Amino acid sequence: MLLALYVFRKQTPVLDKAQIYYARACQKLAKTGLVKQDTEGANDFALRVSAELPNIAGSFVHITQLYVQVRYEKEPEAMNLEKLKASASDFRVSKKD
Repeated sequence: MLLALYVFRKQTPVLDKAQIYYARACQKLAKTGLVKQDTEGANDFALRVSAELPNIAGSFVHITQLYVQVRYEKEPEAMNLEKLKASASDFRVSKKD
């Protein structure tokens, strides 16, 4: 019984570095009221950000492209993870008007 409870306990998913860096950029956007929906993919969210905040669209689309490359390419370039980290760290947003 204890083994079953241990196996089926709620587990917090482990995020990889790319997810962490992308999440940081998304958290900055959330302060403006733009929150990525659970059912929304990264590219779809980037399109919505571009439509609602065109002044930062280029920066966020770049972050999204790096994220998708690092997460989903079969053999991603290691340098792209560092670029993603730097881009997410440097990413700045201003509140929506």
